[in-house]
Amino acid sequence: MKALKLLASNLTDRLIDMHAHATAIEVFYFHSKKWKSLDGLEVSDRIIKANVDASRKSAEGVYRPTGERRAYFYLKSYEAVVCVDFSVAIKLPVQRNIKKIIERISVDSTNQFKATHDQLTGLKNRSAFDQALLESLSGSITKEGEDAQNPDSISSGNHEVFLIAVDIDHFKMVNDRFGHGYGDLVLAALSWRLEDAAKEIQALDADRYLVDVFRLGGEEFQVLISGYLQDSDAIGIAERICDVIRRSALPSTAEYQSLSSRDFADGVILPHESDRKVTVSMGVSIAGSQSKDSKIVAAQLKRQADLALYSAKVGGRNRVRYFSQILSDYARVNSVDPVNGVISLDIGKEIGVKKGQEFFVYPPNYDGSTPFFIGEGRSTKRVGTYPRYRVARLRTFDVQEEVSFC
Repeated sequence: MKALKLLASNLTDRLIDMHAHATAIEVFYFHSKKWKSLDGLEVSDRIIKANVDASRKSAEGVYRPTGERRAYFYLKSYEAVVCVDFSVAIKLPVQRNIKKIIERISVDSTNQFKATHDQLTGLKNRSAFDQALLESLSGSITKEGEDAQNPDSISSGNHEVFLIAVDIDHFKMVNDRFGHGYGDLVLAALSWRLEDAAKEIQALDADRYLVDVFRLGGEEFQVLISGYLQDSDAIGIAERICDVIRRSALPSTAEYQSLSSRDFADGVILPHESDRKVTVSMGVSIAGSQSKDSKIVAAQLKRQADLALYSAKVGGRNRVRYFSQILSDYARVNSVDPVNGVISLDIGKEIGVKKGQEFFVYPPNYDGSTPFFIGEGRSTKRVGTYPRYRVARLRTFDVQEEVSFC
């Protein structure tokens, strides 16, 4: 669908400029034995359906109803028909020439789409992500200066750029158990969920921020948010997306049916719903660098999102971690040397640890937020919360990039 919309846009921009008599363009595509418009709705007009069918069956892929100023051009590579309105009735030699122009624009559009989009999921790819991130950061740096001079222009919060790194939990197990074809189906369905969630979130406050989704490769996705929002807004968006993924089986039966015609889904059998539970881990970062170089800020933002994602993974998966909270809440003990009284932590300079910094150690569960349950026959009942119980205080004496010694 995205490729078709890009084609329609390019045809509108280029064909109308190239041919003086072309006035309007519409594209229809054939899916599930039905002709549909680009909004996904089935074509109900019988005359239009008859005409697009006629162009599809034509030996030259061209059809103009007698006496009409509208012509239909079939594109086999897209399984689509381009409908062009002209200011005059064009003859067959002109129709053939128009068909060649449309095919040339079609090839250019295909190459353009492949260069910026992931072929499996249809999401924008790494190249498009890198470009969008730099553009967002450049806009953020410019906006910071404008907002400082015009405080009234800020609707809510500062103009910020947030990055959410998304990774499917235990995806290798999915591939190993059900095969790579099913794994590709999961990736495609997840991309739909992410895009739908992004669109819903965007619709709630389109004037304040933009949300875009990318697939970098494998089970690695990125959500880019830019606009007037606060840390709590970005974390809330990440939590909402995480919940959308875990809430129901993925792929759903409807998603499977929609994807079943794709080449990678050939022969794939849909597992039982209980085997289709998918969760994701997310790492959130904000462009907090004082640098005015967008490339430096982009590299820091990506690295911090990856570190937050790693923290979410080692913290149990199926959760969201914000980079700035790792230092205060999520450091973990790597090793204990009881003879020399030295403990190593899994965070270092890249998280912001400094020599002489102190940390308090809390055992698993005893962080003041873990629910406490008691057994009641075959069921359990929550009766309280484990207390916050500190067992040690640590002080760093050596801080390296990824590890600290206390």
